[in-house]
Amino acid sequence: MGVGGTKTSPVIPSRTELPASRMAGQLVEWPARLTPSRRNFLSRTVAGLVRFSQQKEVATHNTNRYTMNSKMKRRRVTVLEFALLGLVSQKPRCGYELIKVFRDTPMAHYSDSPGAIYPALRRLEAAGLLRGKTERRHELRPRRQFEPTEHGRDELVRWLRQRPNPEDVARRLDEFMLRFALMDAHLSAAECQAFLEELERSTVAHLRDLKRYVRSVEAQMPRHGLLSLQGGVMGCQTQLRWVRRALAGYDNKTVRESRRV
Repeated sequence: MGVGGTKTSPVIPSRTELPASRMAGQLVEWPARLTPSRRNFLSRTVAGLVRFSQQKEVATHNTNRYTMNSKMKRRRVTVLEFALLGLVSQKPRCGYELIKVFRDTPMAHYSDSPGAIYPALRRLEAAGLLRGKTERRHELRPRRQFEPTEHGRDELVRWLRQRPNPEDVARRLDEFMLRFALMDAHLSAAECQAFLEELERSTVAHLRDLKRYVRSVEAQMPRHGLLSLQGGVMGCQTQLRWVRRALAGYDNKTVRESRRV
């Protein structure tokens, strides 16, 4: 009983104040009117609840961590990472050599920054798509050579086999040109030719849509806006000429190779 004869509730500390090592009567300050056996029973019950709560928190943390790791494993590979996979599939390269390729060629469009390339290499290695081997261990600056794993080669080939469509020509043409640059070492001649044929059809469809749009807005379009659209049409026409020229050369190459066989 409290002051003035009022009843008092048992004082139960918060969960953070209950170490798992404290047991029985030490866990809770029970009213004196309870028998010793009743106090022991209630204390053991509270101790069990505390342990259960702590175990549940650990299980929830592990579940969340597993879910996060699973999402990381399913993370989509970026175009820069596919470019790195393609380059190291040609021959093993270290990070510095990869940076030089990006810096000294038109591939700088994707990135020649160490702040982008080295993290991308680490992500690919963590995902099991690359393996790194440290060379010159006893030198001041050991070099780490990268090459694709079997899983990495499979992912690269899957990416290379994706076919273009008119929307891709409008939005992701640079990516498809990168694929074409890398695919001859991984796909058959028939697959490369089929890619070019699909790229031709998609480019024709995109050019048709672009011309139709220009005709629909040219009357009210500001001068510079119209010139920009016309520049886009001319760029698409140039791309179509290149695709048809590549197809013609590819046909001749395929014929020559088939005659040698």
